[in-house]
Amino acid sequence: MEEQVRGVLKGIDYQNPLTIYRGERIRRIIDFLGGKGEKIPLDLAIDTFYVFYLPFPILSEDADPSNRNYQVVKYLMKSPSLHSIKGKTLIDPFMSGLAASVFLSEYESLEEAQRSRHSRSTDNSEESRDASEVRRIVEKAIVNTMMDVEHVRRLKSVMEGLEPGSISQLSFEEYGPELLRLARTTDVRRILELIEGLKPWELGLKKKSERHKHGEIGGYEPGRDIERLTPSSRILPDELFYLRFLSSRLLLYEKRVEESLGPIYVLLDKCLDGESLVELSNGRLKKLREIRVGDEVVSAKISSKGVPVVSSAEVVEIVEDVKPVYGLKTEAGVLKASGNHVIPVFQNSSTILKQASEVQPGEHLYAYDYRESGFKPVRLLEKMMLGVEKVFDIRLGKDHFFTANGVLVHNSGSMDGVKITWAKAVALGLYIRAVREHREFYVRFFDSQPYPLIKVGRRPKAREVVELMNYIARVKGSGGTDISRALITASTDIRTGASGETSDIILITDGVDRIAEQHVSYNLKRAGANLYSVMILGENPSLKKVSTKYFSVTRLGRSSALKIIEVR
Repeated sequence: MEEQVRGVLKGIDYQNPLTIYRGERIRRIIDFLGGKGEKIPLDLAIDTFYVFYLPFPILSEDADPSNRNYQVVKYLMKSPSLHSIKGKTLIDPFMSGLAASVFLSEYESLEEAQRSRHSRSTDNSEESRDASEVRRIVEKAIVNTMMDVEHVRRLKSVMEGLEPGSISQLSFEEYGPELLRLARTTDVRRILELIEGLKPWELGLKKKSERHKHGEIGGYEPGRDIERLTPSSRILPDELFYLRFLSSRLLLYEKRVEESLGPIYVLLDKCLDGESLVELSNGRLKKLREIRVGDEVVSAKISSKGVPVVSSAEVVEIVEDVKPVYGLKTEAGVLKASGNHVIPVFQNSSTILKQASEVQPGEHLYAYDYRESGFKPVRLLEKMMLGVEKVFDIRLGKDHFFTANGVLVHNSGSMDGVKITWAKAVALGLYIRAVREHREFYVRFFDSQPYPLIKVGRRPKAREVVELMNYIARVKGSGGTDISRALITASTDIRTGASGETSDIILITDGVDRIAEQHVSYNLKRAGANLYSVMILGENPSLKKVSTKYFSVTRLGRSSALKIIEVR
């Protein structure tokens, strides 16, 4: 005969199949997290779930206070940190199950470490782990649980488009472990931080409606449509009713239906990471992150007159690091450099070296003019702190200068960093907008070629959104940039989708790739699509010509992201 489950909480039916299912599911999630779910007693898994789920769980008077499970549940209920978590798990079986799984996984891991320490001592008995040790382990486990629960809550909110209930809660149950894995991903956490605090009323939702007798009530109007009569018109005396009917002066409800909108289609340039272009000595441009040892780049010597003269040098080392990064906007373009990166500055008809953190707007840097095969002074227009990012640098065998986005820099410090995180955050913000406007959402990454298309329908399904989140999280920056090909592919996707409504394509890039203007414009027109282009720290005149709206982003923050998300 199967042993009955006996927990320590009052009022819980431990033999109920649903209760047992919840406990078994928690143990499966613990296995997914790398723990040993079979080691967790089923009754403890159930009790932990209901501690998070119920407003006021009560310990049973019949339970044994010396029992280990009793002590774990008791100290969990007494923990001051529990209240902040329960605000996210209360009467929510999905979040309660995840919280219980994370807590027990953490508890198991910490207890195992504690047991290992006891095994090295003279007394390794079960009794040596007293109640105070259980309490300390519970407190550590609950603190670690708080972070995971908060990140899952934020991720779930984004997936629902800040509109609770837009995705079936039952369907979330199947993807709980996957959401937890995503929420623990560093890239996803950074993306969520950028769109944290985004409010529905900030999105500037696009809503159009038209009159229709079977729509929703939007006001009142005079007329003679019997189907839209108001109660006050129905009770009029017959003579007055027919008089107003003949003169179309009956009071009617004005009814409207919301017009259907086409999809929001996001094209994300996959090369936003390490994008600074380095001039090779053969005249070609190559992305900084793609430079290899042995490549020969345009370099410079400082002449006896104190000005740079063009030379060439071989790359002997590639360096990557994580440092605070500045954005420097010049008359010749924009580059990114770590604060300690040395940059030659034109001053008093000579050249001095300054760190990127020291140069100021108004000073003159050097830009490479490939037509004249020389360097010319260009004014620094703006300097901004962009935060801590992954950066790249190269070491040269001689001369020790190279060009990055056309600006002369020294090969000390590090160049360029991660812009793709900001672009991914904007893409998720646009997904939130699509959910709230009941529109389809498409996203496609591209570099020199388009990557697979991910679609989310007007009524999002958990499977579609988890696939979208996985796609956004795992894509890393690399490759070249072919904007024309990406735009033509997007136009074809929309046209063959037969949506019939005007669609919006949002292109996010920092590429200077020249656009096949006529071909792109023709395809956009055929698809009935508006193109909104977002240039990150740069300019692209040919792209600007084919865009409905064109944005040049110089600061990668929440305010600039919101400006793109609410574009009309």
